[in-house]
Amino acid sequence: MGQCACNELADHPAPPAALRKFMRLPMFSRLMTRLCHTRPPPDATPVNPLFSFTSGHWLRNNDGHMSGRFAPFNVEGLKDVASTLMGSKVQSIEKLAESFNRVFLLTSEDGQQVIARIPTPISGPPHFSTASEVATMDFLQRLGLPLPKVLAWSSRAHSTPVNSEFIIMEKAAGQLLADVLETESVDQEDLFHKLVALHRPLLDLRFNCYGSIYYKQDLDSSLRSIPDFLELESAPPGLDLTSFVVGPSSRRNFWEDERASMDFEHGPWTEALTYMYDVAMREQSWIDRHAKPHLADHFLCGLPFQGQRDDHIEALEYYKYVVTCLVPSERRYLHGYLWHPDLHAGNLFVSASGPPAHDGKLRLNITSCIDWQGAWVGPAFLQLAVPKVYRATFPEFHNQLPTDVHIVDAAERLEFERLHREAVYHRRFEAEVLGDMMELPALNELRELEDLSHCTWRTGLIPFREIMIQLWKQWPKVAPNHKCPINFTPSECEAYENAYRFWLEHRKHAYSLDKEFDLGEAGYVQGDLEKFDDVYRQLEKRRKEWVEMGRTPGEQMVKELLWPYRNSLADNPRKHMMVDMG
Repeated sequence: MGQCACNELADHPAPPAALRKFMRLPMFSRLMTRLCHTRPPPDATPVNPLFSFTSGHWLRNNDGHMSGRFAPFNVEGLKDVASTLMGSKVQSIEKLAESFNRVFLLTSEDGQQVIARIPTPISGPPHFSTASEVATMDFLQRLGLPLPKVLAWSSRAHSTPVNSEFIIMEKAAGQLLADVLETESVDQEDLFHKLVALHRPLLDLRFNCYGSIYYKQDLDSSLRSIPDFLELESAPPGLDLTSFVVGPSSRRNFWEDERASMDFEHGPWTEALTYMYDVAMREQSWIDRHAKPHLADHFLCGLPFQGQRDDHIEALEYYKYVVTCLVPSERRYLHGYLWHPDLHAGNLFVSASGPPAHDGKLRLNITSCIDWQGAWVGPAFLQLAVPKVYRATFPEFHNQLPTDVHIVDAAERLEFERLHREAVYHRRFEAEVLGDMMELPALNELRELEDLSHCTWRTGLIPFREIMIQLWKQWPKVAPNHKCPINFTPSECEAYENAYRFWLEHRKHAYSLDKEFDLGEAGYVQGDLEKFDDVYRQLEKRRKEWVEMGRTPGEQMVKELLWPYRNSLADNPRKHMMVDMG
């Protein structure tokens, strides 16, 4: 699976051997001339705020992020559709949110309000994303889950006066849970039970296949679909599901870039192992034919020890051998389940169930659960996981708070308490909702491998190989009935683990900068250009200081390459992967 080496210096890890070798090549200097500076701040050219992203800017790949979120549409056409629905002319349109989708509040002259959502180019596959989400929302409402009702929609951009795909739905009642948690003291125990109850209908429903849900009429006859998708004993009595089918996956990673037109399986699937094979073969084919930079590339993905094309293709081949041994055979792990793809406090609306209790804590009712874009039915061992709203990072004190927590300052104590609370509810959700699913050997490693198999070219092979090595080391425990299909020599283990430490060290450096400057993904700076300019200037100063810590010109060049906020789309960091590193 390829080799690399990494030695330690007194203060900072030295570049791995493959990178040091690359530093001596003439093309390294040419590459570095493109990397020596982050791009200047974006200009202030006027934009239509309804079509463009206006909430902030990115330090990394800003132009790509902006163009990927540019979504023009016929404003008057959208107003006309909404006016007809409400029986009153739309008086105002207000942008509420934006990122993968643009969300608007439309208010009529007589005071009625509806929500309209317009997808951006990076939100998901045209037609499939919108058609599946609308059908999924209807499906879930029939199960009794609280969702806003869809009033009008189109997944065919050019067959509507809006000139874009769109969904118009009821305005969700209540407030966002994220907002309530910031301002109110909430009864966390009561909230936990409400969230568990929200998931019960999903746990009771078992599917016999995997894919996304659609209305029958929205899938072309040339696409495969499965109409009888529920295991009979799990179907609620009297529930009419005859208008639905399970069809191709609507997840973005199946359709991004050239994948949309490539000849490979998009689903549905009836076997978990077949699904996992198809993901790997999809990526092998795409890497072999295309393998180009992506907007979401990890900033360290272009290092030589992250793998050339053949390395990625080979690693994914080993992945197929490994999952053949690890995918469970027991049916309880293979049932298909529909699960929210991104359930956090910003996707839940709540209202108070009454006045605060005697302890001053507010009890909440969940009034709506939104954003089912990209939802799919997947095998239980991959799908049934703790929702993000309770997902914990597990500090050392997750079982109990440190005994000296009272001596730290108030802000740090609150952070301790938050992490502790998240860890407690994470474990409780596993125990009370997921049950024996968590007993599956190497479950976390299997899930991480499956997740990374979709995007090794973006992340690089270092984290992928690290999981493979950990599985190899504990193979007799996780798969005692199978011969291990992978092997690492002691020198390979040392090289890969040193490379992993090197990679981890620079991830930590990026994380510390993100935290210090309150940055989002890819160096996102929320706010106006004045704020962005200020952050940009401070980070440029910090970058120069960091580069100057290099002890030689070569080390300084490497530090430029490792800077987290360089524009990877502009410099195309993959070109050096065509060099034989030996």
